[in-house]
Formats: sequence, structure tokens, C-alpha cells
Amino acid sequence: MTAFNILLVILVSVAGTFLAEALSWFFVYRTDEYKRLKSNVEKLQQRVDKGKEILSANAAKTSTTTSSSTAVVPAAPSTTTTATASEKKEKKSAKEKKATRYDDMLEEANKGLTQARAKSSIAVGAAMIGLLALMNRYFDGIVVARLPFEPFGFLQTMSHRGLPGTDYYDCNMIFLYILCNFGIRGNIQRMMGTQPPKQSFFPPPQ
Repeated sequence: MTAFNILLVILVSVAGTFLAEALSWFFVYRTDEYKRLKSNVEKLQQRVDKGKEILSANAAKTSTTTSSSTAVVPAAPSTTTTATASEKKEKKSAKEKKATRYDDMLEEANKGLTQARAKSSIAVGAAMIGLLALMNRYFDGIVVARLPFEPFGFLQTMSHRGLPGTDYYDCNMIFLYILCNFGIRGNIQRMMGTQPPKQSFFPPPQ
């Protein structure tokens, strides 16, 4: 285990991520089809978020009105009051249907975006398999780092695979490469402008 090996794995992880994103850009991200799909997803996401904000505000307003009205002795409902309440209910229902429609449209648009990104998966997968095979041959049986914790379960199998002995704090190249990849991929995507559109995972209020 040397600092050189650790640095080499980190550099290879950075280079591999750049290579993967470059291939994805060449096959997918630079195409007009992907740009159109991404723009559509972003617009729909904005509409969905706005609709959820409106529904949330209306729900809060309705809750406040209901709690206030319980303290007042109810009078006999007039025809005008009944009609107004019915109109409000219809408007609320229309807004909920509109929000649901935008949710469905966003889901379909995201599926299209995922399918478009999948076109580069074969090239990226082949490049990564070749790179990892080359690195694995060079680092076969070599401890490249020492973990500050003892992995458990399948993590232990992954981090100690191909290493001699039973000291499970020892880490192989593959495990360190994966950790580096998780840590730097998002930053590299932001640098290259290839990050996927942001999505909201909060359901609309009932």
C-alpha cells in the first residue's frame, strides 16, 4: 500500500468518469433530440412544482378556514353560499386534475429521457469494463488503501476480493475506484453540463 497507488486509482477514476461523460455527450447529450427532451422535462417539472405549491397553499387556507368556522355558530346556509362552496370545490378538483395530468406528462417525458440516455450505455459500459480489467490486472492482489472501518456483508466481499489474508480493513482497487467514482461523478457532470434535470420527489398534498 503506497500513496502512489492511492493517487493512481483516484486519477484513473477521474479519467474514467471524464471518458464516460464524454462518450455520453458524443452519443446523446449533444443531439437535438436529447436537448428537446431535457427542455420538455424541465418545463414540465416547473409546472408540476408550481401546481404543488398552489395545492399546498389552498390546502393550508382551507384548513385555516375550517378551524376558524368551528368557533362560530353556523347559520342556515343560503343558496348563494352553497353555490360559492360548490364553485370552489369544482375549481379545486380542476386544479388537482391538472396537477395529476402534468405529473403523468412528466413521468412519460422522464421515460423518454431515460431511453435517450440508455443509447450510450453500451459504449460507456464497454469502455469501463476494459478500463477496470486493465486496472485489475495491474493491481491484482495489491492492497491500495486501508479503510477506517471494517465492511460487512457484500461490501466486505467487494472490498477484500483478490487480497491475501483476513484483515478486512485492507481495501482493493475496485472498492476504492467505486468510492471515488461516487464522490466525483456529480461534480464532473456539473462541470461538463451533463447532469440530468432536477426532479421533485414530494407528492402533491391530499
